[in-house]
Amino acid sequence: MKSPKKIICLITTLSRGGTERNLVQYCKAMNRSRFIPEVWYLHETESPLKTVLQEAGVSTRCLNAPKKFQPWYLLKI
Repeated sequence: MKSPKKIICLITTLSRGGTERNLVQYCKAMNRSRFIPEVWYLHETESPLKTVLQEAGVSTRCLNAPKKFQPWYLLKI
């Protein structure tokens, strides 16, 4: 049997927007025997979605990106 593949989802923030809520639903619905979702976000915000993801077993990571775009920051990602 093949080992599950990690899927990294990169998003700006985990605010309460529709895109963020949809991302949470997709991650929760993924077949864990095939995929391991992980959510990376650029900016920290107060959001209940981070807790929902963690309770669903999805790891999250804040990259603390600068507010102004810096091309060198792409190397960190």
